[in-house]
Amino acid sequence: MCVQQGRLFFEAAAAAPIQIKPLLIYYGVVAFAQAVIVARKIVSLSTLARAHALADVTPLNEGVERLLLRCENTGTFQEFNDAIAPLGRIWYFENSMPRWFEKPFDGAAGLSAQRISITDVLSRIPSVADKFSQTFGSSAKAAPIMLDFESPNVGQCRLRIDDPVLFTDRTSLIAAARRWRTDYPFLENWHFIEASHAWGKAVLVFDNSANQDQNDFSEANLVQVNNNGFASARVMMGAHSTFGPASVILPPLSGGYVGSSATYVMQPIGGVKLSEYSLQFLGSFLLVDRI
Repeated sequence: MCVQQGRLFFEAAAAAPIQIKPLLIYYGVVAFAQAVIVARKIVSLSTLARAHALADVTPLNEGVERLLLRCENTGTFQEFNDAIAPLGRIWYFENSMPRWFEKPFDGAAGLSAQRISITDVLSRIPSVADKFSQTFGSSAKAAPIMLDFESPNVGQCRLRIDDPVLFTDRTSLIAAARRWRTDYPFLENWHFIEASHAWGKAVLVFDNSANQDQNDFSEANLVQVNNNGFASARVMMGAHSTFGPASVILPPLSGGYVGSSATYVMQPIGGVKLSEYSLQFLGSFLLVDRI
C-alpha cells in the first residue's frame, strides 16, 4: 500500500502546479520511506512512528535559502535512515564483472538536536552538486570520484579526483591536495601519488599505500615529470609497497544502492555520514513546510 501511495503522489506531483508540488513530493517520500521501514524491519505499518520527528526552526521572514530544521529523537525520518543506512555499499569491477562490498552509513542517533539547513542538504545531494555552487556561490560538499581496485581488501586501490581548479606548479598542487584533505578528511589515510591535467581539469590520484613514513609532498617523493605532471617517486620507480584494505579507509559513498556509474563522496553533517536518500527526505520536509 505504501509503495502504491508513493507512486500516486509522485505522479500527481509531476502534473501539479508549483504551489502544491513540494507537498505531494513530500507525501510520496514519506510513503516510500514507510515502505522501506516495513520491508526492512518486517513489521506492521501500525507499529511505525506517527510523527516525522523533524521541526522547522527557520527564523520568521527568511527566504528559501535560509530554511532550517532541527532533528528530534524518534520518528519516521530516524526509522527510515536507520533502515536504509546498513544498505550502503561500494561498487567496483573485477575481471569486467561488477562487484560490491558493504559500507554502511551512520545511524540517526548522532543527529539528535542538530540543526540542518537547506544548503547543508542541497550541497550534498549528488544530482544537484554541479549546480549548487552556481546557485549559492559556494562549493558543493559532494564530489565525484573514480575507484580502480585490485580488491577491496587486498592490493592497490587508486582513487581519482577531477579538480576543476588547475594547479600551475608544485606549490599550487600541494595546496589543492591539502584542500581536498581538509574538505574530505578520510583522504588523510590515502597517499597522494600522481597529478596531471586532462580535459580542462586537474587529475589528482591517491592510493591506499600503508607506508606510514612516506611524506607525500617532500622534494624527494613528489617528482615533476613534465610541464603539467607530478608523480610519486615510489610509483615511478616501482618500489615495493604494502597496501591497507581500501574497504576500511573508504567512507560510505553515494550510488551504492543501485550501482550507479557515478560515485560521489559526501561530507558528513555534524560528524554523521548520511545517505543521499536521507538527505532527500530532509530536503523535501524543509520545502513543504514553507508552502
